[in-house]
Amino acid sequence: MKKIASGLSTYMGSVFEDICKQYLWKALKEGKTEVGFKNIGRWWGTNPKTRAQEEIDIMGEDLSENSALFAECKWTNEKVDLSVDKVNLKM
Repeated sequence: MKKIASGLSTYMGSVFEDICKQYLWKALKEGKTEVGFKNIGRWWGTNPKTRAQEEIDIMGEDLSENSALFAECKWTNEKVDLSVDKVNLKM
């Protein structure tokens, strides 16, 4: 148990991201999303404001190509608020 427990959060992070993607596909199929995305993937690159590397767990391209879906997936045992996922990107 001790051996597994030390790496569980790292493992569960990617599993939780997959669960979030599945949830979004289900919501899209049921017409419950504001963005009608056609694919989902990750995004990473340089933030032009901070000039630091940023990663966004989920990005969905809109079918109309006028908007996009951006989402962060956080696996943690601690409470978080909206400030945890604020990334200022100007494209």
